[in-house]
Amino acid sequence: ALLEAQNLANIGTFTWDILEGKITAHSKDLNSLGLQPGNSFAEIMANVHPSDKMQVIQMFEKAITGSRPYECEYHCTINNRERIIWSKGKVKYKDGQPSQLNATIMDVTDKHQMITKLQRSEELYKQAQALNRIGNWSWNIHSDRVQWSDELFNIYGLPAQSEQITFERYLSFVHPDDREPRKSGIHEQISNPGHREYYFRIKTPDGAEKILYGQSEVLINEEGLAFKMIGTCQDVTAQKTLEKTLYDRTVQLQKSNASLKVFAYISSHDLKEPLRKISLFGDRLRMLNESKLDEQSNSILKTIIQSSLRLQQMIDEILSVSKINTDEHFEQTSLTAILEDVIASIEHQVEEKAATINYDPLPEAFVNPIQVRQLFMNLITNSLKFSRPNIPPVINITSDFPSVREITEAGLENSKRYLRIRFSDNGIGFLNDYAE
Repeated sequence: ALLEAQNLANIGTFTWDILEGKITAHSKDLNSLGLQPGNSFAEIMANVHPSDKMQVIQMFEKAITGSRPYECEYHCTINNRERIIWSKGKVKYKDGQPSQLNATIMDVTDKHQMITKLQRSEELYKQAQALNRIGNWSWNIHSDRVQWSDELFNIYGLPAQSEQITFERYLSFVHPDDREPRKSGIHEQISNPGHREYYFRIKTPDGAEKILYGQSEVLINEEGLAFKMIGTCQDVTAQKTLEKTLYDRTVQLQKSNASLKVFAYISSHDLKEPLRKISLFGDRLRMLNESKLDEQSNSILKTIIQSSLRLQQMIDEILSVSKINTDEHFEQTSLTAILEDVIASIEHQVEEKAATINYDPLPEAFVNPIQVRQLFMNLITNSLKFSRPNIPPVINITSDFPSVREITEAGLENSKRYLRIRFSDNGIGFLNDYAE
């Protein structure tokens, strides 16, 4: 049974006759371990990697002289493959002279490969923690022994594994304003185990302040008592700083938008009204005195009127863009009041076209007043713009509430109430291809 176990584990035993310089006994076929019965020392050393030969010779000599037990690990070539061999043995003496070495030999190549993989995995794990600025920890509640990963030491501004951390030592790093809340949170979690997430600030030994995002769990023993806490901490200082910067800029933008709304109000009432009067009365002045003024005076007056209209149009365009982009406020609003305000603001264009605008009283609706005003403005000015030559425009505006059947056929939600507003005119119209 012992021999079978040795074969399964690829372990062998052998006796080295020091006086004859040959292997004289063995427990299995040692060929897979680089040995054969009758091998001389030189034949064994021929398979050993050159970089390890001196080490093997020295270990063998020390074992023979009795200065230390024989134990050696070396690389060798077996069946054209490089393997790692471990051997350990004891020298026996006869008449005061070393006579034989009884030793165990084992192929530890797979073990070394596994260790290498584990070391590489540990290295990658540490690299991942460093890249993400995240470390892990555990705290034995009863012994007050805290273990930190290397990256957590780095986050706290300490050399890796430079000291033994305790609960009180951890609290000493926590920002004074966050210390009691963090301490209370830990005790509460021990009393009521479960997953927790939290933010807190720390101060490193060099005085730097950092913001950490933590997660933790409490482990329970068989008796249902908390015995250990485990968790992670991530340095989110840069992220939180960026969030604060974005928040501050958002506040500034909101203030700028508020100022823009004030400007829009001033422009609408303090700038547009004088311009409207200039263009209106300038046009009337031209109509009343056109025959009395010479050609140059008529041209100057016409330029004044056109310039005021152009400036008014530019203000309208600026206002329409600023209002649409900055105002998303909805409120219960009189649509009739909005419509009448629009008609009043384009009074000159209506008179110039000799247009008639007919409308029924419109109901109140929960709308964005600025956007609805812009919609009404676009529809009416388009009707004036695309009127038939020499035919005064007639614009009719009506409203009603669609029936349930009409709402269903339109693919709208039946649970909502809809208002339909119709704008019609006697203008040139448009092709059905552009109806949408």
